[in-house]
Amino acid sequence: MLAKATGGCMGVQVSIDEMRNIVYIAFHGVMTDDLLISSYARLSQYIPDDQATATLVDLSGVTFGGEVTSRSIREVAASPQLAPKNRLSVVVAPMEVAFGMARMFEILGGEKRNGLRIVRSIDAAYRLLGVEKLELRLLQEW
Repeated sequence: MLAKATGGCMGVQVSIDEMRNIVYIAFHGVMTDDLLISSYARLSQYIPDDQATATLVDLSGVTFGGEVTSRSIREVAASPQLAPKNRLSVVVAPMEVAFGMARMFEILGGEKRNGLRIVRSIDAAYRLLGVEKLELRLLQEW
């Protein structure tokens, strides 16, 4: 298990399961518009075009208190897709606000997000990925 950011700051950890070529991205702390937009842009350097078979984004450690607006969701959804089209990308969003924002991102992204699945638990994500657990190596955190 990876360490979580504490306090009001948001932390991002990018890891990879090298055996399965699954990129795991965990967000922790308070999410804001600026952090969402800047993190999405920064993540592009950690999503390999040809190597990863799937991407798992975990929002379980994120809190939302009105700091993320629909404007930022629309902006990120309009951005270029990080993973190649049709690659499975699973977002774990157990809280209502996170789930709703992830669904908005999926809908606004249209066909370029056709490999995206939103689930409520890490177990559901693992089932979609066909794994029981991930063996992660940390690539980057901020």
